[in-house]
Amino acid sequence: MHKSDAPGRIVLPRAFVRPGLTAERVRGASSEAAFKEGSVLHARGRVTSARMDGGSLTGSVKDEKPHRVRVGARGGVSCACGARSEGACAHAVAVLLYAADNMEALLSAKRSRGMVGEIIRRTSRADLQKFLESEIKKSPDVRRRFLVRFGGDDAATRTNYRREVDVMFAGVDHMTSWNDRLRFTDFFRAAKAHERRGRAAEAVRICREVSEGIEANYGRVDDSGGHYSEEFCRAVREMAACVGRGGMGRGERRRHISYLHRRFLKDSSEVSEGAYYQASIDACADAKDLEYLAELNGQLLPEGRVTENSEYGVLLGIYLQAEVLENLGRWEAAGGLLEKHYRTNIDACREYVELLLRHDTARARSVLEEARGIFSDRRYEDEYEYVSRLADRIK
Repeated sequence: MHKSDAPGRIVLPRAFVRPGLTAERVRGASSEAAFKEGSVLHARGRVTSARMDGGSLTGSVKDEKPHRVRVGARGGVSCACGARSEGACAHAVAVLLYAADNMEALLSAKRSRGMVGEIIRRTSRADLQKFLESEIKKSPDVRRRFLVRFGGDDAATRTNYRREVDVMFAGVDHMTSWNDRLRFTDFFRAAKAHERRGRAAEAVRICREVSEGIEANYGRVDDSGGHYSEEFCRAVREMAACVGRGGMGRGERRRHISYLHRRFLKDSSEVSEGAYYQASIDACADAKDLEYLAELNGQLLPEGRVTENSEYGVLLGIYLQAEVLENLGRWEAAGGLLEKHYRTNIDACREYVELLLRHDTARARSVLEEARGIFSDRRYEDEYEYVSRLADRIK
């Protein structure tokens, strides 16, 4: 059987020309487990895109989350999953199998891109401008993509990204939204482009308005596959990451942290899946930002102990405060906060034990022993089983 000659490297014919790329070659370039899993991903249509450039192949695979795969002209494999096993990972296998089944279409698309590029190079700037203006007038989609990609943050060219999202949703409903899903890639690319040019505020505004637009229109679509909630969460994550990279002043950064925290407090939307919780933390660029978030959140913590009937939002506020304190290096303060509540709420007990496992295993063991008596009622059977399994991590 054909085997890989080094970890992360597969032996395939240069430029993937048929009949060289076959399922058997892919099988030989991966472990049996990776080939089996990758075959399932391919069969289920999880390869969402594939493209050939030169002799390399790139593709995207939707597993638990999207993964970007690149197979170089000489067989080197890279994947966003970070797998370190020898040969191709399951995501690379899926992309390669997809390419083997669709080689002619991939090569045809590659030839078309080369021809278009050559035509653009020999066409005058004036003719290109005239053509672009004509296409923008004819196609609302081209107009939207143009504004998103090239709109500025000055008064003359400022783009209303929220309105552009609303326009996208105007033509979909529950029947069409499953098979013809809206894509927001243009917005995310534009945000990254603005950030690279030193316009972090515009990048953040794009992500914020996209998230608000998706949330406002969420009731219009069928999201049983989770596409729109994933895109919403991506927008929130990208916004927080941009703020957290510190490309703006502290005052401006705090306004965004405050916004994310307010959304966290009011978060009752099905689409968000708790995205604002982590985003509030990720938006903090340094210890001073974390201190600011702790101050905001600390004002809203309950004075008494939580119970099994306490609202989940109250519990999340406690957990957020504990995580921020731990990130500040004040794990004892985080532990003191959770210790106040762990005897009256099994979820708080779980959070407390997980914190102690990172810092004080002896205390974690003691709390677990105590929990056995407190939460012995069958009502807590499932939750306590989870807490008990944590004991296996205590050496």
